[in-house]
Amino acid sequence: MTEKTASELAAERLGYGIDPRTEVLGDLEDLLSRDEWSDDDREAARATIDRAKMLPAPDVKDDAPPAETGRRKTASELAADRLNGQRESARRSSRGWR
Repeated sequence: MTEKTASELAAERLGYGIDPRTEVLGDLEDLLSRDEWSDDDREAARATIDRAKMLPAPDVKDDAPPAETGRRKTASELAADRLNGQRESARRSSRGWR
């Protein structure tokens, strides 16, 4: 099994790439906007979009935090953790915490 990159993990956390139906519909809409397609190609793409829209709704997933993968954090993730800690520290000190 290949490990996911930090960018792929971040995209999943933000909700990108989770629903293949949405991705397919977006790709087909992009293809329809091309000028080099023939009329037959456009009709076939529209039929594909109609079929995709008729698919059953995707299963609703829990909003549970992502599972730990056992890998070391990337530099970007470590920097984000540090910045979040500094923000919390600044917030507390501005409110009189010591």
